[in-house]
Amino acid sequence: MTKKLSLIAVIALLIISCTDDIVSIVIDKITFDQNELKLTVGEKKTLTATILPEDATNKTLTWSSNDKSVADVNDSGVVTGTGAGTTTIFVTSANKVQASCIVIVEPIAVDVLATGITLNKPSLTLSIGETETLTATIIPDNTTNNTLTWSSDNENVADVNNAGVVTAIATGTATVTVTTVNNIKATCLIIVGEEQNVYVAGYAWNADNKTIAKVWKNGEDLYSLTTGSNSAEAHSVYFANDNVYVAGFEGNVAKLWINTVAQSLSDGTKLAEAKSVFVSDADVYVAGYERNENLKTVAKVWKNGNPIPITDGTKDAQANSVFVLGSDVYVAGYEANESGIIMAKYWKNGVSYSLGGNFDVTNATSIYVSGSDVHVAGYKISNNKHTAILWTNGTAKNLTNGSRNASAYSVYVAKNNDVYVAGNEANSNGYYTIAKIWKNGALLEELTDGTQWAYANSIVVTENNIYVAGQETNTNNKSVAKIWKDGEEQTLTDGTKDARAMSIFVK
Repeated sequence: MTKKLSLIAVIALLIISCTDDIVSIVIDKITFDQNELKLTVGEKKTLTATILPEDATNKTLTWSSNDKSVADVNDSGVVTGTGAGTTTIFVTSANKVQASCIVIVEPIAVDVLATGITLNKPSLTLSIGETETLTATIIPDNTTNNTLTWSSDNENVADVNNAGVVTAIATGTATVTVTTVNNIKATCLIIVGEEQNVYVAGYAWNADNKTIAKVWKNGEDLYSLTTGSNSAEAHSVYFANDNVYVAGFEGNVAKLWINTVAQSLSDGTKLAEAKSVFVSDADVYVAGYERNENLKTVAKVWKNGNPIPITDGTKDAQANSVFVLGSDVYVAGYEANESGIIMAKYWKNGVSYSLGGNFDVTNATSIYVSGSDVHVAGYKISNNKHTAILWTNGTAKNLTNGSRNASAYSVYVAKNNDVYVAGNEANSNGYYTIAKIWKNGALLEELTDGTQWAYANSIVVTENNIYVAGQETNTNNKSVAKIWKDGEEQTLTDGTKDARAMSIFVK
């Protein structure tokens, strides 16, 4: 019996000895798989805690939330958003090592539905092949789902893509509809007409430093009217009866070109220039001037090639623009007074109407007649400063204040009777010029930034677009012929040689 008790005691001592040799490994660090957790009210996301060292003896963790009204957490690290706000989730080991994660709980988004939608244009007139972007405005502006669906009820006439870009395909009408996700709609009537062709007349210098009269169509060279053996300029273009009519000069000879066929309006013995052309039915009118034997310039109109002097040749005069309405022929230009001062005038059927005063130099550059209203663009020079002017029925309106040099070169009346003028004005430094458009006597748009010399020489307004022809110098001080359509420029020449776009016609 005594031996058995001794054996038991020995075994007990061995067990106690082994137990004393076991070492406890404690947690040194806890990390989360993310430092910040975002969720909405009611949403659940799991945080994963990593214990270091991995072989820690006691891996028991306690999870807690600093603010259970914002987010709560269970023993598995599943975080539940309970209310909007920010709180901190903690995880703590048995030996008080801790890690934390910021939890941001956002409120459940409430859908704000559209109550209305508008388009920037109720109707749109395009030519075949043209595109234009419609802009939709959703009401209210905090609508949560701004998805829009665009559609056309006649895709054979006009198509529209998901960005609201309308493409004119064929003549006719179509209605473009934009629809919100909750079926709120807006519409735009699309009217598609025949393709518009844009003709520009002007001139460019050749390698021999002589000018060549040119015509561009739709931004591309159509043809050169002259070879460059003599300097020539094209000043005006008109399209009618399937023909392109251009007025200008070559050498000393005033000329009219019909397509590429030249007609001499003067014999070349004295300087003459054709400045403007207008076609009315089958009659072709050209305005310009020719010197007489006393070296005075005589303002003239050529009708079907036959010259009609509108001044007597005793004083210098020039016809710059011609416009025909019905049986009435209107001409704008100038004639010197008895003191030799250049005075702006217009003539109606040969009867002159003075536009200038008795002391300032004035010049009428362009004329447009709409109904009973006679609109004339031009400028005056006073105190060595040019002021752009629009005369309506003889009453002058200054388009600029006279502090900087400015001129108006072209006037056009739109179908809605808005009056547009193209010209230029010196920049704030008084050196370079800015090509400009005025509408109804107020500045509408600056086409250039004033860092170069720029001229807006001619303007045409269609139902949907504003076209301007002119030129602007480049960084090499070469004049580049350009057109602007709704303010967007298109170059006609490459800028290696000087060139000018003097007249534009849209058909």
